[in-house]
Amino acid sequence: MKPVRLVFPWLFVLLAPACLPGQDVGSGPFSATIRNEFVRSYFRNNFHILTSLPPSGDIKKLGATGLVQEFPDAAKTAGVKYALVRATLTDSVVAETDSVLHVYPNTYSYAYSSLIILFK
Repeated sequence: MKPVRLVFPWLFVLLAPACLPGQDVGSGPFSATIRNEFVRSYFRNNFHILTSLPPSGDIKKLGATGLVQEFPDAAKTAGVKYALVRATLTDSVVAETDSVLHVYPNTYSYAYSSLIILFK
């Protein structure tokens, strides 16, 4: 009879990476309300077709009160970033409004370079 116990360590090695948490739309140390707003915005107006997953990182602070999550474009072109931005850290949601907005590469690169110049 063949030893069966050797199969289980290999099975664990193969399946363990699939169980590890990864970055996804809305991931980060923020509330479920904020995560849901980011996910809803990601799938609004075909934004998800222009970008690719996984995102470049978790949701992070943008300035003193904002939030941002960056995404590569669908072709994963170097230096091209799309972003979802939210102006406030509060959990409040106003019905039928979009609190998370899309930012496209030209606008994002312009705003980012302008902010760097202002804060040097």
